[in-house]
Amino acid sequence: MNSFSTIAALVISTSTLAQTEVKIMASDGTEDDSFGSAVSVQRDTVIIGAPYDDDGGKGRGSAYVFTRDLGGIDNWGELKKLFAEDIANEDRFGTSVSVFGDTVVIGAPAENSDRGSAYVFSRNHGGSNNWGQVTKLVAEDAPFNARFGTSVSLHADTVVIGASSDASNRGSAYVFSRNMGGAENWGQVTKLTTSDGVSDDRFGESVSLSGHIAVIGAFGDSDNGLASGSAYVFSRSEGGANNWGEVTKLKAADGAMFDRFGLSVAVNGDTAIIGASGDDDNLSSSGSAYVFSRNQGGKDAWGEVTKLTSSDADEGDQFGSSVSIDGDSIVIGARAENEARGAAYIFLRHEGGLDAWGEVSKLTASDGAEGDQFGGAVSTNGNTAVVGASIGFGASPWSGTAYVEIGAPIVGDLIFEGGFE
Repeated sequence: MNSFSTIAALVISTSTLAQTEVKIMASDGTEDDSFGSAVSVQRDTVIIGAPYDDDGGKGRGSAYVFTRDLGGIDNWGELKKLFAEDIANEDRFGTSVSVFGDTVVIGAPAENSDRGSAYVFSRNHGGSNNWGQVTKLVAEDAPFNARFGTSVSLHADTVVIGASSDASNRGSAYVFSRNMGGAENWGQVTKLTTSDGVSDDRFGESVSLSGHIAVIGAFGDSDNGLASGSAYVFSRSEGGANNWGEVTKLKAADGAMFDRFGLSVAVNGDTAIIGASGDDDNLSSSGSAYVFSRNQGGKDAWGEVTKLTSSDADEGDQFGSSVSIDGDSIVIGARAENEARGAAYIFLRHEGGLDAWGEVSKLTASDGAEGDQFGGAVSTNGNTAVVGASIGFGASPWSGTAYVEIGAPIVGDLIFEGGFE
């Protein structure tokens, strides 16, 4: 299946922030598909989940591969629609997506009576650019309702998969590795749980992996009040080779009841971003996000560096609904901003001072409508950001949309392309 969207680009310097938009949508989108509820970008490939797609059966779900220059220079064209080989009704395939190089992992947390599963696809599996299914991943001990596949994060030959409903919503996460148990086998390495977890912590609702570090959110944790939230740092080498041991627990210095710190997490290198969409600094659920650094406060201390809020924060914005980081750029979604039209904000390291993280741009959809939830999912890589709007008007009303933003401000010239569905 090939369908092409029209792309416009504007090259500008970082001193002048502008936005040129293009609508990128599923060629066969229908009402309530929730296309854009999960997004992932790396280099020239974008993966977009549509977990409520009814193609072939109710709520089976799907995911779409878009690639740069398909259909024209700097065009982002739809290359293929992905399904699980054993897809069934209400699986919610596409709830979570992650791409790294030529590999994609897609979560289906409602599969098999909510035990959940995840699927590995490869770019050239079954033919050039075919993106064929390589294998299906399941947790060795997942019970009913574990919802394995709620979240996924892939880096190189390792994937972390969240199961936030495991053990009465205490939650867990699983590490799988390519070539574990045989060439290209993708075997389970270990199961991650927390040292102090209790029911309803929802550990594993969000996961992020960078190299040997995994950060896992537990937005239901109540250390600083009911559902104040927390996140945990795990390291591959903590406690022994390939042990994936818990390094530390992250909490907001000013955490409070219902902040939901850990609803979204992202890590890149020595920096982690934790979203707290329920934070009330600028009225109820205005939201915030926190930056942590590996060596802040001591070697491997993972200390809090700063707290981020938007320049126009308002009640109910839910800033921190989604977060993504790559290098010196952070993108943070606020899905409920402006009557849930939604927005996303770009922050840069050293903006406003050494090691400061300053806001440089606000992204919105010029044709956005009330309830679109632009910013419900974000992903950034290099100078490209993708923002999902899962209720947006795509091929059909409320089928969902996503926006490719090329040139999210970084050092050097800026090419900014907005994407709409």
